[in-house]
Amino acid sequence: MANIEPVDRFLDQNGARFVDELKEFLRIPSVSANPAHKPDMERAAEFVRSQLEQAGAKAQIFKTAGHPIVYTIPQDPRSRPTETLQRFEEKMPNWNDYRGERDGYAFANEIAPQADDIIIVKPTASSFYRTDLEEQLRELDLDCLVVTGGATSGCVRATVVDAHARGFKVNVAEDAVFDRGQVTHAMNLFDMQALDSGVNMVVDERVIKG
Repeated sequence: MANIEPVDRFLDQNGARFVDELKEFLRIPSVSANPAHKPDMERAAEFVRSQLEQAGAKAQIFKTAGHPIVYTIPQDPRSRPTETLQRFEEKMPNWNDYRGERDGYAFANEIAPQADDIIIVKPTASSFYRTDLEEQLRELDLDCLVVTGGATSGCVRATVVDAHARGFKVNVAEDAVFDRGQVTHAMNLFDMQALDSGVNMVVDERVIKG
């Protein structure tokens, strides 16, 4: 049987230091999709690299182009495939009578895409049905998605189910999705957690909006 006394002795002597170093690392706000926190993410990477080298390992930081942000938006009903337009008109027979000031088929200014963001125009609830979203994600060699937006029981769930069926690992940002009612919101989060995805609390606001 291996003698673990040296290990126990080492932990006793260094445990407090390890806890302090962990706290120092966790104070760096590095889990973020907000560009303002890019220096913090770089500082966190440098912290890990330094700790590994102090432990005798060789470590190097590789910079990447970053993760893409994908926006999805409903296709104008007049441009939709016939079968999806028929279903749309059954649900919203008076859609053509809308006379509000806001264009319902344009992004709100508050969350408008930036120049490098991907925009997917979709004819149905799912961001994958009759779009090239899967092809774009495969081309970028991505296999993990974080989904936000609304409604939880509609576009979010349809996208999550289709993403899961295509082999993507899916996470739903619980505090960044919404529905028309709290009951349907909670029920659909429960089902997605059980069947198709992880459901997690997040602090940031821009990863995938759909």
